[in-house]
Amino acid sequence: MASVQQEYSYSVKLNYISGNVSTEIRSEQISQILVDYDYDTKNMPVIYITVKIDKAIMDDMLINDHKNYVTLEINKILKNSTIQIPEVYFKERFFYFMTQDPNYFRDIEYENSDPNKPVSTSNSYREIVIGLIKVDLLNINKRTLFGIWNNANLINIIAYYTYQMPMLIEPINNKIFSNLLIPPCTSVSQLLEYLNTMWCFYNTPYRYFVDFNRTYLVSSSGKATLAKGETVESIIIKATDTDTEEGKFQGQTYDADEKVYTISVEANQTSIFIDKITDKSFNYIAGVSVSGATTELPLSINNSSLSTKKIKIERIPNENMNYINHLKKNIEGHAVILQVNKTDIDTSILNINKSYNVKNFKTYSGLDGQFLLSRKREIYQHDGDVFIMNTIINLRKIMS
Repeated sequence: MASVQQEYSYSVKLNYISGNVSTEIRSEQISQILVDYDYDTKNMPVIYITVKIDKAIMDDMLINDHKNYVTLEINKILKNSTIQIPEVYFKERFFYFMTQDPNYFRDIEYENSDPNKPVSTSNSYREIVIGLIKVDLLNINKRTLFGIWNNANLINIIAYYTYQMPMLIEPINNKIFSNLLIPPCTSVSQLLEYLNTMWCFYNTPYRYFVDFNRTYLVSSSGKATLAKGETVESIIIKATDTDTEEGKFQGQTYDADEKVYTISVEANQTSIFIDKITDKSFNYIAGVSVSGATTELPLSINNSSLSTKKIKIERIPNENMNYINHLKKNIEGHAVILQVNKTDIDTSILNINKSYNVKNFKTYSGLDGQFLLSRKREIYQHDGDVFIMNTIINLRKIMS
């Protein structure tokens, strides 16, 4: 079966919920939506919506942000299909946050302080930015967790504290703890960080992310760990020379036989950052535990031929000597970063449990190989009656 070209557009529904009253914010009032998945520094996606709304609604949102919420639904539509049936990308409730000040002229802009009766409608709308965080994600992650465990293995401990989450876990380096005290932790992410210092989940840094449909706990090895029902393991990113046609096609291609998605992009829509600074400070990392045990490893980074041996010393927690591998891989993971811009793709396929293989254009072909998804930013903007999406993808090269 030949590869199939897939190109997507999107529809958006946004509502402000105040008690039992739902107020629709029409899609034409929305100028832009940014959905930011920062897998390196955040544990869950954050959404920013630029919208023009009535100042009365804005005032109500500012005053009642502690009890009201919004709902956001985004549907994707396969543009080059004969039957264009919207498919739900996500539909969720969100806490919102706003940086605007309250309306200091409320008393003179509305009759008898009635927000439904503005004195003048000539300037009743204001453009604002609203930040959104999914209600369920925040509530599930932010909990106080502690306990004492005897003769318990690591995977069972993790499962006990995350039972509320539909969770995908890459097989871990399991261990039985004869006696483990877990001090009070204020979130699942803090708990996982503590457990990993006691015994490393993987030989590479772990990655924990609470997405809209599932939670991920995976390594930084770059290998795929599929969820139930998923068939596609690999995403290929191809940066093509500007004189070829392949990179000009929008969307992505899907090869059902190979079970691979390919995203082709013109080279001028990519950028590469190569770290040439770290080597000036250190190119070895050494770990020292409390008992005085030591270990030393070279870094696979962009070393200058003129560099001498320079060591960075780190403390190893809880005599967990494997932890030095995490520190090493974390430094190496930022030696080469690729950024890609692409429109009209289905970004629901881009998750941290997939394998990413990059084929650069000829100038950077020496940097081909396996990468990790570091960040994706979905930017939705109006295109007639629908939204089109530009995606900014950041990937980090896995250094061998």
